[in-house]
Amino acid sequence: MIKYILDDHCFACGKDNKIGLKLQFSEDKINKKVWTKLQLPREYQGVKGFAHGGIIATLLDEASAYASLAAGYSSVTAELNIKYRHPVPINQPIEVSADFIEKNNRIIIIKAKIIHDHKIVAKADAKMYDISDRLG
Repeated sequence: MIKYILDDHCFACGKDNKIGLKLQFSEDKINKKVWTKLQLPREYQGVKGFAHGGIIATLLDEASAYASLAAGYSSVTAELNIKYRHPVPINQPIEVSADFIEKNNRIIIIKAKIIHDHKIVAKADAKMYDISDRLG
């Protein structure tokens, strides 16, 4: 069995990762949801003025993992289905959030989204795999 070890070098949230996003989420454990506000710097650009799609996927993926934590589960991504609705601008405020929906056996269902200027610019349906018993 694989044992998962957490450290501070995660690209998305690790405080010791020099090139990482260093995301910090607020959480509501009662409603099992998380959110963060940020502005992506130019280093995460794809086409001029807009975030790279892989960075958008990273934001949605990390929010999904943190929503699992808000619900009391440590998890890794099993499936992430993303809908890119509008380009996500660089150097402008965005909000990333995710909500725990349900847990079936080891699969945790999460819905995540990114909002810019009061509209959803990207959203994801995530299936997270519960590894709570495999942390080492």
